[in-house]
Amino acid sequence: MRRTFQDKDDIFEAWCARPEDIIVGKLIAWKEGQSSKHPNDIYALLQFDFAGLSDAHIDLDYVQRRAQDLGDDVLALWLNLVEKAWLARK
Repeated sequence: MRRTFQDKDDIFEAWCARPEDIIVGKLIAWKEGQSSKHPNDIYALLQFDFAGLSDAHIDLDYVQRRAQDLGDDVLALWLNLVEKAWLARK
């Protein structure tokens, strides 16, 4: 997606990855290597979104469909991270 940014007095546009695409990429990487880095990063993205700090909200349904396509273990990880981040939002 194309986003507009402001750095002091300069306004510029740049292409940015959607948060969903970043999360799906991290789920794929986790499936391949089981590194704890990826779930930690996903959790941080979810917390940021659930706290209302992001203007690019995560399409949870899209990520869930992609996680389901990646297998039961990936779907379970995704659902666990969403629940954990949702409960911690206070």
